[in-house]
Amino acid sequence: MPIHHPSSNPAVDAHADYVAGRRSTLVSVGVNIGLSVAQAVAGLWAGSQALLADALHSLSDLMSDFVVLLAGHHGRKDPDATTSTATAATRPRLRWCWAVCCWS
Repeated sequence: MPIHHPSSNPAVDAHADYVAGRRSTLVSVGVNIGLSVAQAVAGLWAGSQALLADALHSLSDLMSDFVVLLAGHHGRKDPDATTSTATAATRPRLRWCWAVCCWS
């Protein structure tokens, strides 16, 4: 595992954080798809309502992963002329919230 050395450029650190968060979320997408399919197949085969319910729960986790990916994408946008100063000031906090969601 590479050692992270903070750079003097915050934009580089923000991009590295985005890439790491996106990668971990994409791994979560793959795991949730595989888990949902495996639980649904096992639930149908065994006639287990609990496994089928857990498969649906894994699908809801998958939907949350897509929300995290969408939020990360929109959180990277730079402020434009229509963005208020207050919104621009909250972007670092929004990125922090996004990172917490990715790692939880």
